[in-house]
Amino acid sequence: MPPSTKPPGMDPRVLQMAIDAHGAEMEECVMAAADPTGKIKWLFAIASDGQALGVTVQEASANLKQAAECIAKKANGWKYPPSGSVCALTYSANFSRE
Repeated sequence: MPPSTKPPGMDPRVLQMAIDAHGAEMEECVMAAADPTGKIKWLFAIASDGQALGVTVQEASANLKQAAECIAKKANGWKYPPSGSVCALTYSANFSRE
């Protein structure tokens, strides 16, 4: 078997699919905000077996700070696909009234 040139960790597209699976939970947090528009950026630390080691807010629009923390709290309990190694990925989302 040839050596892998792919770095260890989780493909960002896999993280995106895991997050998409919890869209209703995220929407619940965001829609609780008086103004549900803006941007949030999180850091996801995930163990090799897919358990969340920690999801923290890195940036959030002022009006979405509580929503960002709500989502981080929920995301800490989600199960992610195993990646074979510990990984840290950032994820950003823009929210609008649409």
